[in-house]
Amino acid sequence: MASENSFPATPFNGQNPFFPYWQCFDKKHLYFKCSYNKPLSKVGSALSIQIETTFENHIYSHSHAISGEVCNEMRARLIKLLKNQRYFCVNGTNDSVESAAKKKIYFWSLYRLKTKLGYVHYFQH
Repeated sequence: MASENSFPATPFNGQNPFFPYWQCFDKKHLYFKCSYNKPLSKVGSALSIQIETTFENHIYSHSHAISGEVCNEMRARLIKLLKNQRYFCVNGTNDSVESAAKKKIYFWSLYRLKTKLGYVHYFQH
């Protein structure tokens, strides 16, 4: 039963790209990495979260550059949060959609990632 503070999920239809959407995926489709700008204390690094399924790719990235140190901290929090979890949900706004080789590729601005254990928010660093 939904609480009074919740609302039904709206499937992404491409009509409202600036509305933040939650989407949930099986963890087996998840890949994430930090792309670094040296030295690690320098801003310019980025965390990328990618979900690749049979028909779609979803690529979530930060909307602002972060330091390599912050990227490593966020990556460590994500690893801890995802441990022993099968599913995760990610929240963000859609930036663009491309079609390539029979797959749609969605590019998103990352806001949050959550599991049953809790969540990591982009602005938590």
